[in-house]
Amino acid sequence: IAKYLSLSSIDGLLICVTSESYKSNHLKEIMDFGIPIVFFDRAADLINTSKVIQNDFEGAFMAVEHLVRNGYKNIAHIGGPLNLSFTKERLRGYLFGLKKYNLPVRHDWIIHSEFTQLSGSHDTKKLWACKNKPDAIFAVNDRKAIGAILELKERSIEIGKKVGVVGFTNDPMSVIISPSLTTVEEPALEIGKKSCELLLKHISERNLIPKEIVLYGNLIVRESSSKKID
Repeated sequence: IAKYLSLSSIDGLLICVTSESYKSNHLKEIMDFGIPIVFFDRAADLINTSKVIQNDFEGAFMAVEHLVRNGYKNIAHIGGPLNLSFTKERLRGYLFGLKKYNLPVRHDWIIHSEFTQLSGSHDTKKLWACKNKPDAIFAVNDRKAIGAILELKERSIEIGKKVGVVGFTNDPMSVIISPSLTTVEEPALEIGKKSCELLLKHISERNLIPKEIVLYGNLIVRESSSKKID
């Protein structure tokens, strides 16, 4: 990456990794050059530097607990690529929620793919190919949740009444989609603020010990998880 950047003119970098960023040699190269890095939102596991992230485990658990308290008992999970730590944490929160409420873990109801709306649709098709169908879906992000909603609507399945759906992010589309999407809102503004503050500290104090700041999300309840009991 150094050949694409004029590293001598850079004081520090804020980085959010993508689903393809399982290799970290290019980031180590930057740090070896003496440039501090702070990860925000998504972090590379193998790099020892500061990071500002959200509590993905707790957010996923809140989503599952909300579904359980609203009458859903057979909850599937459509996740992201398993090489990312936050995907693993949201899976862990989902599994913890099932365990707490003594609900079965069905491995055919746990599907990992990309973060796109199309992936959410494809994952839902796989779920409905199972002999036993779930009555709720917790998606790793809102795009996949929206893909799930559109696929369920294609099958004339009533969202909320018959199958609950919860996402993660609070994407603007979560309000536009019908029915509106229940989601775990990421503390994006606070993550941005804290990560900038932390990077400035690293720039001014070169020997600053790396630290991890964990922030909490907020459950926003909308129509997609409103189960109407006849």
